[in-house]
Amino acid sequence: MHPPEETLLSFVSGEADLPARVVLEGHLDGCPDCRETVRSLRAPGARLFDSLGGEGGAPSGLWQRLERRVAALGPPARPEASPLAGYPVPAGAIRELADDSRVPHWRLIFGGRFAVLHRDRASGSMLILGRSRPARFVPRHRHVGSEEVLVLRGGFEDQYGHFEAGMYASYEAGTEHRPWIEDKEPCWMLARLEKPVEFTGWRGWVQKLVT
Repeated sequence: MHPPEETLLSFVSGEADLPARVVLEGHLDGCPDCRETVRSLRAPGARLFDSLGGEGGAPSGLWQRLERRVAALGPPARPEASPLAGYPVPAGAIRELADDSRVPHWRLIFGGRFAVLHRDRASGSMLILGRSRPARFVPRHRHVGSEEVLVLRGGFEDQYGHFEAGMYASYEAGTEHRPWIEDKEPCWMLARLEKPVEFTGWRGWVQKLVT
């Protein structure tokens, strides 16, 4: 499964928040089809820029000042130096987190663990790195807000499809499912959550007691 074109357009236009960009950059690292879509979406803006020619021109010394400011920032962060380098996180996703990279603080959840890597102040969304044990169901849960998922390693399936490493999945608010984790290896995922999920059954009661 691939991100819809409107999602990639929000990435190209700069409207996507950081959690969405991280998930999309991770998918783009391994998906030539979506990289080509991104290039095609960027093309009209590039043609418009070229069509403007030299009208008006840039203020004198602008490019030199920009070069000095970029140089003052220092060399770009290297993915291998990130606290996430030991995890199966794509280089593109790590680059997006260069200014907000931290050692993951792991929390246990039913059948796995997760770490919140980033909270977006404007949108309120969260970027989650999760790991689920193999050959088991993720407890049934309901999405209060939308979720975008990038499978990093392993895979899972639910009533919406079968998702393996590199694949993208999205779930609208109100979706309820019980994913099955493949039995080969743990499933690692990056996810953008608008709001925390709600577990059903007795796990939902436990969730309410501890939150």
